Amino acid sequence: DQQHRGVDLRQVLEHQEIDPLILDDPDSDLECMAAVSLLEYCSDLLCDPLFGLHLAEQQEPDAYGCVIALARAAPTFGEALRCLVEYTPLSTSPECEIELLTAKEVVEVRWRTHIDLGNRGQTSYHGIYLMMKILHMLGRQYFRPRYANLAFRVSHGDARLLQDKLGCIVNGNGGGNGGRNGGGNAIAFSRDLLERPIATANRTLYNLLKDGLGQLGAAARADFVQQVEACVCRLLAAGHCS
Repeated sequence: DQQHRGVDLRQVLEHQEIDPLILDDPDSDLECMAAVSLLEYCSDLLCDPLFGLHLAEQQEPDAYGCVIALARAAPTFGEALRCLVEYTPLSTSPECEIELLTAKEVVEVRWRTHIDLGNRGQTSYHGIYLMMKILHMLGRQYFRPRYANLAFRVSHGDARLLQDKLGCIVNGNGGGNGGRNGGGNAIAFSRDLLERPIATANRTLYNLLKDGLGQLGAAARADFVQQVEACVCRLLAAGHCS
């Protein structure tokens, strides 16, 4: 909240060499490391060691883009999570990788980036709170987190605050002795939830969105000639091919 914190957001963006006009363009992309640096700078500027989490408190799951609409329309909780695994790198961040690790009784949703973020925790705080919001949104009253893991050491004081916010035990260093499959940012829950139907399931919308994201994924894997051909086809259909 800029007014309550006395910070001019545009000045903050300019300080980080980010064009403030990006705020007015929903189609603009922010480079991954620029976003990481921005969160760390705001944490220092506001003397807020949990700035990433507090930012996520003000956001909705839709911050992840159209993949959230797909997950909401999925038939089951498990299928919704598989959509997140497959399509989040396409719709939100190509640097992100999500995976499901299934044990006898527990499932972990685990995520990481393909680039070295160094000792920067704000992105993880932001991501773990938003992911928890997504899981609660999909599972509703049936979702109960078993524990959460963060990939770096968390101070005792911060861990207590995180546990109050997330509603479960929080382990640092990728899980330590608390997580069954330690090694990264993760949230764990009961395996039984995977087969539970999604209250907002919509087969028609699900098929439409999945087909669209599938085509986007195929285009991303295409070679240069195939990408040009696909671009020409889209422009011809819209009457905009010069």
